[in-house]
Amino acid sequence: MNMMMEPTTSRPPPPADEDIISKLPGDVLVLVLEKLNLRDAVRVGVLSRRWRCLIPNQLPRLHLDIKDFLPDDHQGGFYDHDDGQSEDDDDQDDGQEEYDDMPDYQDAGDGYDDHEDDSQVEDDREDDGQVEEEEEEEEDMPDDHDDHEDDGQVEEEEDDMPDDHDGEDYYRDVLSEAGDKMVDAAAALLASRQAAGVGVGDQFGGVRTTLAMRFFLRHNYMSLGRLLDGAVAGGKVSAAELTVSTTCRLDRDDHHETERALAGYGRRFRALFDACLAAFGALTWLTVEKMRHATCDLRDILTTCTRLEKLSLSQCGPAHGKIWQVRHARLTDITIYLCSMYGVDFIWLPRLERLTFQGWFWTTNKLVSFGHVPRLTTVTLSNDDDCNGDQTLQLSHIFANTSISDLRLNFRGSNIWVQPESPRRLTDIFCNLKNLKIRNVHEECGLTWIMFLLQSALHLQELYIKLMGHDCSEGTRKKVPWEMDTSFKHSSLAKVTIIGFYNTQETTIVTFIHHLVEAAVNLEEIYIREDATASLCEVCGYAQHDGSRFPRTDEDKDTFRKRINDDGRSTTTTFKMHIQPMST
Repeated sequence: MNMMMEPTTSRPPPPADEDIISKLPGDVLVLVLEKLNLRDAVRVGVLSRRWRCLIPNQLPRLHLDIKDFLPDDHQGGFYDHDDGQSEDDDDQDDGQEEYDDMPDYQDAGDGYDDHEDDSQVEDDREDDGQVEEEEEEEEDMPDDHDDHEDDGQVEEEEDDMPDDHDGEDYYRDVLSEAGDKMVDAAAALLASRQAAGVGVGDQFGGVRTTLAMRFFLRHNYMSLGRLLDGAVAGGKVSAAELTVSTTCRLDRDDHHETERALAGYGRRFRALFDACLAAFGALTWLTVEKMRHATCDLRDILTTCTRLEKLSLSQCGPAHGKIWQVRHARLTDITIYLCSMYGVDFIWLPRLERLTFQGWFWTTNKLVSFGHVPRLTTVTLSNDDDCNGDQTLQLSHIFANTSISDLRLNFRGSNIWVQPESPRRLTDIFCNLKNLKIRNVHEECGLTWIMFLLQSALHLQELYIKLMGHDCSEGTRKKVPWEMDTSFKHSSLAKVTIIGFYNTQETTIVTFIHHLVEAAVNLEEIYIREDATASLCEVCGYAQHDGSRFPRTDEDKDTFRKRINDDGRSTTTTFKMHIQPMST
């Protein structure tokens, strides 16, 4: 039987000038735009009316970052005459692995934006926003401040200036120009949103939009705050996120001048807060960096920010010696970095799930205390003890009233600031602890003391230890004594990961692993991995010494395994040991 085959017809290629992308469904285009920062998305909108309508009306998140408006030579970090550190330093800790699941406050939103009421904002900004801002800034300055009119700062370092610019005047112009561009972009964005007739939520058929903004407390900060406040009050957005930083230099020799500048910035932030109550009331995420607050300021902020879920305080807070008492109904995530308070009392936070406390000035059992925190699961404590002498923390005191499942301790190569305690005092507190991460334990401190945590957390499933043999500071470390209970058995621990290797204290590792395999009767796997970042110290950033004795060859690996199994004792535990050197 002969069959007639219809000739196949190929579809002609589209014309070269046909816009295929714009024919995609709207939700697909929104996903594409979400991958761009707002500045690039606006540029795309210039090319297409359809894209242009999507940007203000359909994107669920709008964000502007002052960094996006700074010159290219400042994108790596802005150095002002009042600041010797990068404004990008949101992740001020030392390790990536310990905080790999933490929110990235620097990139939250990829840049933060602001908005205002309507197209009248631009005129209002010109008429009163900038003028009032300048007047308020002068009032906010410390009384004894001299001629730095813009920022509560004190002294400019010539060395921090680009070679081809005129120091302070150049930086003031750069920040002013960036602030002006950011205000114009925000006002234009909101005007487009209003012109499209799109409101918030289902009432007007639009998407629920979050506005995020990041800026310095410098030129135009009040105008930016009012834009955000107007956008919230006008019903154009359903939520807001805010990151407020300063350009204050923190490495001056004159501590009094630094504190005066920080206090001046704190007064500016208070003025911003008082003028933008609607914006603060809509915040779900607030990050504040480098300023000093009165205790009542933090209390008033939390009282007003009723919708706040995430709070990050970096190098700020109340004056030294104060206890910060925290109550909030919706906060789920709090990060505190190098803040000056004597301690924090988390009195009532029914939704708090995660706390990160990085860097403190006093090691005391009043550092952290918990009241009603029924959902708290993850706590990170990270500090070096150069300023704290021999003082230590009692975990039984710190974690009373909690039932955490994930504990992370980072010693940053310093002395061990945790006091070994009788397991009886911690067994109930750590009854739900499943994951324990211990980072940057210096070889001089030993490892056996970690067994007191294992004896206290009877349901622990995974143990992660990062070793550190590099000396970042002068000073000696103390070996932490702990008498092993050889009869102790742990039935839950299944996986142990050890990162790094001690070059001069290999016996310390061997002895500790042997203690582990003797106690953990159901241990399944031990991973011993060479530190992939061993060439640079994770704490100080400088090169570490060479000569690592990590077992790389098959012969070295077999020898190491034999030492574990034949260390003068025997064990019936069956487990797999994975020794993983860096690939060369």
